This record gives sequence, structure tokens and C-alpha cells, in this order.
Amino acid sequence: MSPQCGNETFWTVLETELDRWTDEDRAATLWWRDDDAIAETPALNRLLRLAEGTPLAIAAIPTHTNPSLRKATAQLKNIRILQHGFSHTNHAPEGQKKSEFGPHRVLEVMAAEAVQGREKLSSIAEDSFCPIFVPPWNRIDADFTARLPDIGFTAVSVFGTAQGAAPPEPINVHIDLIDWRGSRKFVGEDVALGALIDHLIKRRTGVCPVTEATGMMTHHLDHDEGTWRFVERLLDVTQTHPAARWISVDTLLEDRS
Repeated sequence: MSPQCGNETFWTVLETELDRWTDEDRAATLWWRDDDAIAETPALNRLLRLAEGTPLAIAAIPTHTNPSLRKATAQLKNIRILQHGFSHTNHAPEGQKKSEFGPHRVLEVMAAEAVQGREKLSSIAEDSFCPIFVPPWNRIDADFTARLPDIGFTAVSVFGTAQGAAPPEPINVHIDLIDWRGSRKFVGEDVALGALIDHLIKRRTGVCPVTEATGMMTHHLDHDEGTWRFVERLLDVTQTHPAARWISVDTLLEDRS
């Protein structure tokens, strides 16, 4: 369903799609998750400046996070800290896709790590901490996912459409800005905008739930200039369109209840 067109036309197609949401008196809800935070860095500060006034969920790695992360975000009401696994360590057997909380590990061990990580992050982030579990590499064992509510997590967030998922219902992202399998730089406007437009169309036409906010995933420590420029332009376009609305993870959780 993604439109096939040149980059500038993709921006036009995005605005046209948002216009359709306006015509139908609907809000095209968007949310933003940034992964792999551990501390205050120049890249984190650039991210925070860019996100000024826009709700942003920062997924922090508990084992490596230090109090400077809280110092950098303490005065920003639009920031929430999520839990990005435990130590971002790959435990998958050789030859399998990377995973920290996969089916090859003991549930009790994974649960203990998740609780330990939650206690550390909640202590550092204080009232900015939101108990949403973000597994590294966006992979998680289904049995462990089912355990999350019992160990204090209100939701899980991975990559992809949440339709038909088992409880707890995911709060997912749908647009990845990094070409991990290739250049490990910006995927390009055509790919990023194509994924964004595609998910908006699927929501509006009922292919996936209209209430499933469209999620953008960034990784501030891995951004090249193309990635930063794209995020800046996307925010400019969406923040000035009447149909687009960036919402916080707090609102996402409230909408599910």
C-alpha cells in the first residue's frame, strides 16, 4: 500500500493522507520512542532540544544507565523513561536472531532481571519512569510477555502491528529510521515516509485498529545528519497539520483502559 514516488512527492502524499483524516474528523495520533539511552551525551541533548514540546519516550538500558540521564531530563515534562531490557546482552544461540529475553532462557531468570532493572530505573528516573518493557532488538518470548503484568509492567513495546496480540496489549512502533541491515545510517525519506503513510492508511481504512497510534522509533546515538534532518522536518510537518497529534505514553495507556 505504500506509495511509489519521489521523495518530495512522498511529503505531499503524507500531507494528502493527513488531509483525509481531517476530512473524516479524525486525529492521526503519533508517538515517539527513542532507544538505547544510558546517560547524558551530546546526542541525547540534541534529541531533547529537537523534541521540545513533543512527547517523547526514552527507552533506557538499566544496567548501563547513570543518574546523568535523569539530570538531563528532570525539568522536561514531555519525557518518559521506559525500560529497555536489562543489559542489552544477546543470549540467543549462535545462528539465531539476537534476543535478550527470548525463548531459550529460563523465565524466572528473565523475570528477576526485569525486576532488578525496573527498580534501578525507577530510582533514577523517579516520576518520569513509566513501566513499559521494551525488549532489545524488539524480540521477546511470548511466555515472558504474559508474565510482565505480574512483575509490575503495564505494557510491552516492540516493532510492528499490534493487531491480535495477546495481553498485555503492545504499544508498538512502526517506523524505524535506521538501516540496520545495510548502511546502519538513515534508511532514506522514501522508506521512512512510505512506512509512515502505509500505517496511517491501514488505520484509516480499518486494516489495523484506528486507535493504534503510529509509532516512530529513533536511536539518538546512531543518528547521522540525514536522520536528524528527517526527524526535524517530520516534526515541522506534523506539528502544523490539524489532523496530526503527537501523544505521550501516558495517553496511550489511558486510551487502552
